[in-house]
Amino acid sequence: MRVSSPPEIAILSRIVHPEAGDWKPSVAKELLKLRFSESDRAHMRELLAKNSADKLSEAERREMAGFEIVGHLLDLIHSKARRSMKSAAKA
Repeated sequence: MRVSSPPEIAILSRIVHPEAGDWKPSVAKELLKLRFSESDRAHMRELLAKNSADKLSEAERREMAGFEIVGHLLDLIHSKARRSMKSAAKA
């Protein structure tokens, strides 16, 4: 599993601009609802346990990397959404 952000996240960050709080509050509120499902979170915990035991297949490694990238994307979206909500509250 990668420790640093993959290059895809840097590219997405330049597109999303998470430091800017310029989304409409209604959009930001809806985007903050985006989450992994409970079944996905349970599956990620299984993958992490297998990874800790060094028992992941190559397909599972790719899947875990996919979860990591999507998690980073959600972090970017949530960051911008929170900033947008904060900016709207100040206005």
